Amino acid sequence: MKSQAVLRRTCKILILAALVLLLYPLASGYSKQLRLVHSTDSTSQDNTITQSTPSKKIPAIIHQKYWSSAVEKWVEEAGENNRTNWFLSWPRKNPGATHLVLDDESGEEFMQKHFSGPIYDAFQKLPVKVLKADMLRYATLYIQGGIYSDSDTECLHGLDIWMGNYTDAQFIVGIEWYKNHHKNKHPKYRKLQLVQWTFAAVPGHPVFMNALTRIVQTVNESTPEYLGNKNNVEDIGGPSVFTNFVEQWLITHGETLDNVTKANFEQGDKRVYFEKSRVLVLPMYSFYAQFGGTKDVKFVKHYFKGWSKNGWKKG
Repeated sequence: MKSQAVLRRTCKILILAALVLLLYPLASGYSKQLRLVHSTDSTSQDNTITQSTPSKKIPAIIHQKYWSSAVEKWVEEAGENNRTNWFLSWPRKNPGATHLVLDDESGEEFMQKHFSGPIYDAFQKLPVKVLKADMLRYATLYIQGGIYSDSDTECLHGLDIWMGNYTDAQFIVGIEWYKNHHKNKHPKYRKLQLVQWTFAAVPGHPVFMNALTRIVQTVNESTPEYLGNKNNVEDIGGPSVFTNFVEQWLITHGETLDNVTKANFEQGDKRVYFEKSRVLVLPMYSFYAQFGGTKDVKFVKHYFKGWSKNGWKKG
């Protein structure tokens, strides 16, 4: 019996090793890309609202966050939670891009290095991991720019396809729902909301510093009970906050999301580009493509694991 148990363990190890060897070449040097890359740019610790002009081009960097940044750990989760394929889809569809997956430790390290002061203090006070993930997505793109996408997303087409002819875009967002799209009468469904699980931007964009500043203010003004209540996650640093600051950026350039409807995406190249603010808006379903939309603007699948049995919304 003992020899059989040893044999079973050996077989399991060999199978796992084979899977790693099979998937590893797909990453094209992935182990090197997983290392945390720190920006050499200096970061202002001024937490006032800013509307300065960011740099010009969205860099080829993909940022993601998960409990582990090791390929072999993703393989162990094979099955319904198929993050190996999801993660590796990003460098496959964006050849030549740097792909960074931060875990809890490297995320903490990143925040401490670049935001020592009020922002890092607020980050440390957040009691729920998903709140830290929200803050980290804004922070990484503020420092380095590129694409941010949640760990439960799969890339179908790369950044260059998202942009289409709008190669001077400095901020790319997708619509989660249009104004009055849902029958639900909750106030949040009465206005347009942007996807916050996937977006792209140039480094130094004011939207991100404004969002970080808002989170700092909320942390400093809130009780531990409020911050620890998962029902408040989306209002602390989630999609409504994100949408609000994108809208503010548009308004400073005399533009607005308020008049954007489904009809705007039913002609031409199915994109809406705000030339003054350089914000490119993609139609609903572009970043959760398995649920609808047209083939030419299906860019990312989102598997909504936050709603799964062990997801942050259920856990």
